[in-house]
Order: sequence, then C-alpha cells, then structure tokens
Amino acid sequence: MRNGTPAQDLGPLRVPRAENKLNAPRRLALALAVIAAFAALSSGLSACSGRTAQSIVDDIREPVEQILTDSSSALESAAENFPAKTTASNSDSNESSSEGPSLDTTRATPSQSFDEIVLTAIRDALDHYQNKVILDEAVTQYIFHEDQTDELIDRVYALYDQVFRENAQYFWLDGSARIEYSILQTQTPTFNAMTLEMGYTAGYADASTTTLQARQAALLSEASRIAALANQAPTKWQQLQIVHDHLIRNTVYDTTLDQTTNNAASALLDHLTLCQGYAQSFQLITQQLGIPVTLITGNSEGVDHAWNLVWLDGQPYHIDVTHDDPVPDGGENDQPTHINFLRSDERMRQTHTWNTDDYPRATSDGAHYYRLQDLTAATFDELEARIAHFVSQADFSDNQPDLLEILYLGDDLPAKSTVEELLINQLRAQTSLRTITYRATIDKAIISLEVLPD
Repeated sequence: MRNGTPAQDLGPLRVPRAENKLNAPRRLALALAVIAAFAALSSGLSACSGRTAQSIVDDIREPVEQILTDSSSALESAAENFPAKTTASNSDSNESSSEGPSLDTTRATPSQSFDEIVLTAIRDALDHYQNKVILDEAVTQYIFHEDQTDELIDRVYALYDQVFRENAQYFWLDGSARIEYSILQTQTPTFNAMTLEMGYTAGYADASTTTLQARQAALLSEASRIAALANQAPTKWQQLQIVHDHLIRNTVYDTTLDQTTNNAASALLDHLTLCQGYAQSFQLITQQLGIPVTLITGNSEGVDHAWNLVWLDGQPYHIDVTHDDPVPDGGENDQPTHINFLRSDERMRQTHTWNTDDYPRATSDGAHYYRLQDLTAATFDELEARIAHFVSQADFSDNQPDLLEILYLGDDLPAKSTVEELLINQLRAQTSLRTITYRATIDKAIISLEVLPD
C-alpha cells in the first residue's frame, strides 16, 4: 500500500501521512585572499550532504600557510627578472615590455574573451577526464593586479559553476573547486599563474579514465534512448512530462542518503539516486530534446536541495522530479504526481527557497499537466463534482491505486480537512467496501486524492 500505511476502515477513515524525503544539496563558496603567493578557494555543491563551511576553511588553512612559507623566496627571486606584460583594458592583445621589470599599471577586467579562454580550458580538461585546469594563459594574457584577487577568483569559480550546472554528462563532478594562484611581487603585484582543481563526487575520486569513459558512454546512450521515446510526443511540454514520469517510475530515491548514488550515472544506470541525480538526469535527457534547462540549488523541507529550471516558449519554469517521486517507491506501476511540474517562482516558494538573483524569474505558473488536460476546478462546487466523478470511475477491483489531481484556480482554496470530507462522503455513497486506504494532500494549489482498496 502507498507509503506503508495500513488499510483504513471506512468508518473513521483516518488519513495516512506521507513520508518526507531528505534532500540536501550544499553549495559553499569561500574565498581566501593571500598576499604575494599561492592561495586556494574551496567551493562545493554536494546535493544531500551537510558539510559545514568552517570545516572547509580548516581543511585548506594549513596547506595554504605552508605554500606561503615554501614559495616566498622563490617568488621574490623570480620577480627580479620576470618579463612584464602590458595591455589596454578590455583588449585582446598583449605586448612584452623591454624597459625593465616594472609592470604596467593598466588594469584588466574579466571580459568575454577572458571567459572564453577559461571556459574552453575547463571543457577541454573535462573532455579529457582531467581534474586540473591550467589557467596561466587566462591570467597572464591580461593584467590582473593583486587587489583584484576576490573579483578574479569569484569570476573563475562562476565560470566553472556554469559548466557544472549546464553539463550533466560530467557526472563525476560534485561542484566543488579549489583554486591555486601565484602573484608576482614586483612594483605592482600581478597575477602570473592559476590552477583550477575540480572536486569529484563520492566514489569517483580515484576512478580511471577508462572507467569514466565507459560509464559516460553508457549514460549518454541511456539518456538518448529515453529522449527518443519522449520525442514521439507532439508537444514540448508532453515530452517533458514523459521524461519526468519515466524517471519517477524507474528511479528509487536512496533513503540511506549514500553520496555515491547522487549523480546522473547512478540514476539512469543503477536506478538509485538522490536529488542531484534526479535533476542531472532530467537535465541530460531534456537537453537532447533541444529544450534549454539548468540545475538550480536551494533549500526545501528544511534541508538543501537541487531541481531544474526549464524554458518553454521563452518562459522559465521549475520542475522538481525528486519531490514528485513518492517514498516508499511505487515502482513501474507508480502514478507520478505533477505538483512540481512547470511551476512558477510564486508556487515553488511555498516549499522551496533559492537565491533569486542567481536565476531568471519564473513569473508564469504553467502547470501544463493540469491546465491543458482540463484537470482544474475554479469553484468549490466544481471541485465537489470532480471528486464525485473520480470516485464513480475508480476501479476498486484491480487492487491498484486511483489518483486524482486537480489544480484549484479559485481564490478560496479549501482546507485539507474539507477536501477529505468531500472524498469520504463520496466513498461512502458510491462503494460498499468497508476498508479503503486513501490519501489527500494540498500543495501549491494542487489537490491530490488517492484511493486504494484493501
């Protein structure tokens, strides 16, 4: 029975409570500014984990201090003969100076061309299954001064974060990054080297290139197979629904919160995952359908969480596959809910929080599953009629659950107890069964009713 709830006698008809999932994506961005040497930035997005920011600072403090000690004299010596470079602000060109070791004081700012160098280097490293990216070209082709450290590091991390969020095929990444850089101590201290080290998700830290290649090939093949099935639907929103429902029916939420399952490969190949795995799998398949989609991270139900933002007809919408997949899992015969399918910021804020400055505004509540299939009710009387029809059509002989989902469009959204009373009255009036398991929920103006004979 659904959610492990015992059958209810039709007399009292107590409502079973649904179990809550624990989903915890975590994104930490810490900048540690160090003068005249190497430093490190550790940032992370690890869905469904709870590592604290302080622990990361403790991890990197000692090695950074040691790097300072070991490299100080070497940098001072190198500064005496380092060839200076000059460039105009926002220019793509650079020149060598022959007038001595002093660096030109013209500042560079991270620009489109700078971004292209960094993004190309990151993607090239990932396509060759490397976890380190040498960015010396990016930070020396232009002049970046020491007092631009925070700006530069923030920009490089943002570019890596962009690659991570938009490319689920790199399933072994956990979203964390470590940056090391050196600053040449001349008259005007200037960057002369930078390395980005990308963090791997649990279980892949020591994986060989052969392992990653084989796993990635299998992942992309499975994503293509599902995309081909979805592509048979006539509209984009229906294609998205097929992907959404397929993942729910074929993926089990890992209630042990094992981080080794928290990736797209585990979701699509092993059918076991956490929130980041659901979101990345949905993203990977949807991208093959030609629909723009990205990963969004925030908080839900008191813990950190990951889900998706997709674009239809130029409008962004939220989709959270994880929260539409029930626990315990219903298997292939499960009836997916669509409460978190193509929803607006306003609706999602009822259960989710995120940094709205980081993402486009989803101002329209699409809820296509309901609106375009006439699964709506604008008044209380219309809702009562919908419930009566649902009960009259329910098949209580096959021992399978029957589900009704209605988007309530009126301003007078009824309380859950009121909806339960409507359902109970109809069950008593239209069936002779003595025991029926049922569930009623209201979330984001979606009234969900589910009944199952014992």
